[in-house]
Amino acid sequence: MKKVLVIGGAKSGKTRFSLTLGESLLGPGERGLYIATCLPLDDEMREKVRLHQAERSHVWDTLDEPILVWDQKGLPYGVLLLDCLTMWLLNVMEQAPKETDSHIERLVEWFSTTPQNVIVVTNEIGLGIVPQDSYSRRYRDLLGSL
Repeated sequence: MKKVLVIGGAKSGKTRFSLTLGESLLGPGERGLYIATCLPLDDEMREKVRLHQAERSHVWDTLDEPILVWDQKGLPYGVLLLDCLTMWLLNVMEQAPKETDSHIERLVEWFSTTPQNVIVVTNEIGLGIVPQDSYSRRYRDLLGSL
């Protein structure tokens, strides 16, 4: 099984690339599971979610799961596509700050042990300026270590 990390800048085509890659990894009759981690809290994010939904073909089922993505292990899918790690980490740090380290460990374990093909999408955030506050620096550092 393949484990793939797709990394790139904002709005660079990571999701479209990942969907195409995922479909190429599916066997005859297999389906993919698109795991959406975004919590669409404003109109801009709701529109982005709508556009992502529109670009998925019929072979994809969608699961909206902001944190507990590892619960998807063992489901009957040929490909699990997690979109995206950037939003997942933000969700964890905001909603379960005391569990951030243990959630990261569980995610890494899930990624390395799940029997399906797994594609994880993330944004590159470490090549820019150093964040001004310690919370943002910790976020950047944790995402980089993942």
